[in-house]
Amino acid sequence: MRWCLFAFAACFIIYTFGMSGANFSSDDENMKAFKRPLGALSDARPRFATALELFGGSVFEGEKICISIRNEYAEGGEQGQRNELARLFPDRVAAVRKLNLSDGFPKVIVAVAQPGGRLFVATGDAKIAHAPSVDIGLELVAVDEEGKFLRATKHRGYRCVPFEDAVFVFSYHQINKRAYVMLADKRSPSLWPYGGVMAQDIASGKVTR
Repeated sequence: MRWCLFAFAACFIIYTFGMSGANFSSDDENMKAFKRPLGALSDARPRFATALELFGGSVFEGEKICISIRNEYAEGGEQGQRNELARLFPDRVAAVRKLNLSDGFPKVIVAVAQPGGRLFVATGDAKIAHAPSVDIGLELVAVDEEGKFLRATKHRGYRCVPFEDAVFVFSYHQINKRAYVMLADKRSPSLWPYGGVMAQDIASGKVTR
């Protein structure tokens, strides 16, 4: 019996120390700034808003926006973040090397490709600060065997969208009672009830649900 207790205690210690590196980092200042308009969007709950409406004129406006939502098995530390950013932006490896990154383990990495080959990065947690029941998410589209578009909300993985086509969609799930503000693409046929390409004058946060 004593041997079993010792073995259990040893396993618990190993598990605790093994999982310590998987603790996700808190938001840096850039992520706090990124979440502010997303928090306002989750409060207002329109159907969606364009990235330009949310981030136009800020450091998050650029040529392309990428969001990577990571799980506990992601590569941690500063080098892990650099490796991930290099995969997202293979044409901007030089800019990735110049980034000032912490040695933490962020669950979410937001990166914006800016003009002139620069990158702007925000790191932190998936939860939107003042709305703990709302997470950052991704809208992904697949095509089934019959050619139908299938839309899915993902809370891990990554997506990159040209900034001018990027939208953030509010989505509530009845099953798990959680909501997401998802990065999506206004050109995704499954995103709109009638299918096809979203017109620029319709893709507006002023549209009601």
